[in-house]
Amino acid sequence: MDARNGSISVVMLPWLAYGHLSPFLEMAKKLSRRNFCIYFCSAPVNLRFIQGKLTDRRRLSFNKTIFQPWAPAAASSLNIPAVLVSIGGAAFLSLILHLDKKPGTPYPFPELFLEDFWWVKITGNALDSANGIKDHGQFVGFLEQSFSIILVKNFREFEAKYIDYLSVLIEKKPVALCPLIGDQTDKDDEGTDIIEWLDKKDKSSAAFVSFGLPMQLDQPVNAKLAELTGVDVEVKRDQNGRLQRKEIAKVIEQVVLRQDGDNQRSKAKEWSEKIRKIGEEEIVEVAKELAKVCGKEKLICAA
Repeated sequence: MDARNGSISVVMLPWLAYGHLSPFLEMAKKLSRRNFCIYFCSAPVNLRFIQGKLTDRRRLSFNKTIFQPWAPAAASSLNIPAVLVSIGGAAFLSLILHLDKKPGTPYPFPELFLEDFWWVKITGNALDSANGIKDHGQFVGFLEQSFSIILVKNFREFEAKYIDYLSVLIEKKPVALCPLIGDQTDKDDEGTDIIEWLDKKDKSSAAFVSFGLPMQLDQPVNAKLAELTGVDVEVKRDQNGRLQRKEIAKVIEQVVLRQDGDNQRSKAKEWSEKIRKIGEEEIVEVAKELAKVCGKEKLICAA
């Protein structure tokens, strides 16, 4: 990293998928208010999405996500620290690293139990390869090459013990990076036209159809964490991981309408408020840690 006109300049290299681009963009917005000058490096279709935000192509620092195997070496050749930004949480990272570094030993947090059908998906993906290198090997390699710290998308109050265990496994300092979601202040009226249309429909006369995206590997871990925290209820599956319509409907009715879902609704509201409050505090800490990496601590202000 380097200082330019009183700020720290950073080039971000998010993976091409929108699910990776969006968190990086939100992090860029937050850091740009704290004496950071952010540049994106991505595909043209993604850059059009953030058109007007890139004013320079000067490469002064690298923040990288997984599956960019050339980035650490390129950064090192220019004497630039590369910092891993993980969009997966600390629980998922610690679980994967435990399997790699301590095979055959039980994971120290048995409450984070995953059913067999999830393990089939996770281990199957780990066996995929690019350029002859297994994804799992690339992933662990990126963690090890990150310069003194790694940024983890979550916050300590939610994943404290997993963050601490991750630090032991990787021998680097994990820095909690608040959940990177878009600013909702300008979206209060979004969807009101749909709600008004639904208000005019008869009961049970409309169906909602959602087309999901391919599973991200940390999803089952995050879902289990949310269940342990009390903000969601698990929909039971069969031994092959298949969902039943009646079970889905039963859980939706519980958490949305029934009295026995009061706890989940109140917990969700409580955590929503915590995320907004803690998020601003943690992005300041992230900015400070990034500044330390390049010896520019004095440039950071909590704007």
